[in-house]
This record gives sequence, C-alpha cells and structure tokens, in this order.
Amino acid sequence: MEEILNAEDNELEKIDSEEEDQNADTSTYEIISYGADYTISVLYEKMKNKEIQVPNFQRKYVWNVKQASRFIESFLLGLPVPGIFLAKEKPTGNLLVIDGQQRLVTSRAFKDEKFPLTNDTFRLKNVTARWEGKKYSDLDSVDRKRFDDSVLRATIIQQVSPQKDDTSVYHIFQRLNTGGTILQNNPGHPGG
Repeated sequence: MEEILNAEDNELEKIDSEEEDQNADTSTYEIISYGADYTISVLYEKMKNKEIQVPNFQRKYVWNVKQASRFIESFLLGLPVPGIFLAKEKPTGNLLVIDGQQRLVTSRAFKDEKFPLTNDTFRLKNVTARWEGKKYSDLDSVDRKRFDDSVLRATIIQQVSPQKDDTSVYHIFQRLNTGGTILQNNPGHPGG
C-alpha cells in the first residue's frame, strides 16, 4: 500500500526568516573571556579617564531616580548586583560597555552627585531612612568606603579571530539585550 505523494504536497512552506538564516554569515569567532572584580572606585577612575567607554550602539541612560537609588542602596546594604560585560579594544586596550551601562553610569553619577537625565543633584530616593535624601558626600565615612569598595564583577571579552573586525561585540550585545521576557508579578511569591 505504498502511496506516491504528489511533489507539490511534499514541498514545505518557505519562511522568510529561515531563508535569511540560511544566507547569514556563518563565521565563527574565537573569543577569550575572563572575569575581573572591579571596585566602584576603580571603575569610576576608568570611566573618568575614558578607559571605559559607552559605544554608540548603546541606548541612552533610562533609569529614573528611584531605580538608580535602589541600585546604589544595594551596594550600601552589601547586596550582590548583576555583573557587567566589557569588550577590550585591540588597538587601545580601552573597554567598551556591552552590558551594564545603566549600572556604570549610575555609579559614576552618584559619586559625581549629578543625576544623568536632569543634571540635578543626585540624592537617594525611596531607600532605607538612613540614606534617604543623601548624596554621596552626605554619607558618613563608613558608608562612603563601603560604596567605594563594593565590587562589580565584569566579564571581559576580546575577539581573537577573525582579526579583520570585532563584530562579535555586536552579536554579544544583541543577544544580551534582546529576546528577554518582561517579568510579571507572581502573587504567590513574597516579592510580588
């Protein structure tokens, strides 16, 4: 009972995105990566000296004062924060921010006491009463030292090959910053 299928019945529907995938560059990369634990003070100096730079493909700063304050408060409380991804440029040795721009800019802005979006004095908002309304210089010396000595883990990548470009940086950026799912409140969970 062997049936002969019509050739038209055997054809699969062509999907544009699959054709694009088939025609895409299939180059592979050789990348070295390593972790580095930088203190906020070290990162601040590197940003000030332009050794860490935010590339043009990054979005602009978007955090509001409450979000930024909660991030700073995490350091003051001794809580861990998500790490950052940096790419080492071949000719200069400078570091490009692949992921973590909001965290880096917030840390620098707090030490500079200028909020990035408004250029107003950066005062902590909606945080523990002990730090509410304080700017960096208002913190007592113990809290300033705790903040300055807090560690922000960095994953540093450097493309070894192909040597003609550093396109892996854009691929990594795209994969870290797209395709996520927005978190939803979970009524059964203590946090939401």
